[in-house]
Amino acid sequence: MKRWRGYAVMGSVALGLTGCGHQWTRPDATPLQWQEDMVLCQHQAEDRFPADGVRQHSRYYSVNHGRCSQLTPCRPGQPLHTLEPLDEVRTIDVNAQNREEDVRVCLLERGWL
Repeated sequence: MKRWRGYAVMGSVALGLTGCGHQWTRPDATPLQWQEDMVLCQHQAEDRFPADGVRQHSRYYSVNHGRCSQLTPCRPGQPLHTLEPLDEVRTIDVNAQNREEDVRVCLLERGWL
């Protein structure tokens, strides 16, 4: 769980600093004030929406192209297309979007635009 929290913090910092193309501004604010507000908002969001890793399973198929042989149920030399199932398992943080929105609202409440 601590590993997830670390990734969540790094992701939030990256999103917060880049703002997904949005530059946060506040009249007469210093970079230190920005950093303090950002960290405060991130901690608040992490407390409200802790990282919650959920395993997501996906299956898709790859088409293999080949030629028939004497060992296949088609005439030798004819095109042969087979499907190979491929599985992908990944872990996603189901609270990430809630945290991002909570940080955004917190910054707006603190006067950042």
